[in-house]
Amino acid sequence: ELYEENDYCRIYEYAFYTCRNLEEVSFPSVIRIGSGAFASCSKLTSLSFPALRHIGEQAFAQCTALPEVSFENISDISSYAFAQCNALTEVYLPSLSYINEGLFSNCINLMSLTFSTVNFVGPRAFYGCYALSELNFPNIENIFEYTFYNCKAIQQVNFPNVISIGSYAFASCSQ
Repeated sequence: ELYEENDYCRIYEYAFYTCRNLEEVSFPSVIRIGSGAFASCSKLTSLSFPALRHIGEQAFAQCTALPEVSFENISDISSYAFAQCNALTEVYLPSLSYINEGLFSNCINLMSLTFSTVNFVGPRAFYGCYALSELNFPNIENIFEYTFYNCKAIQQVNFPNVISIGSYAFASCSQ
């Protein structure tokens, strides 16, 4: 359900949860999406939220047909928001600075990442992203436990400012 609150629109928690036939979503004025709002919408292939600023936990988790994520002005995405999106290949989030825990975990086909300002990548953020081959995060200093665990295709990494790498951060990353 869609509600109006304080001059902005919001989609509340689990509003479209398991709507298995939902294919396209477009809400031009929504700026907040609650936890699990579109989780397990297995046919969802297209998202349009031009005003979006915040995505709640697991909001799009297990949207197994979603091929790309692109939000120009997003500033906050909660943990596991896109976990297990198996068809996801491209991510474009130029204004995001903080990648929360498990954000893209088990997105097995994720190949392309575009972040301009990321300075924090949380634990398990890319856990099990088998197709990731190149990592470029020039601003982060800490890589936490299991962040890139089981990313089997990694061939090139660039972390010029890293000062610590957590347990199992890159474990099982061989083809």
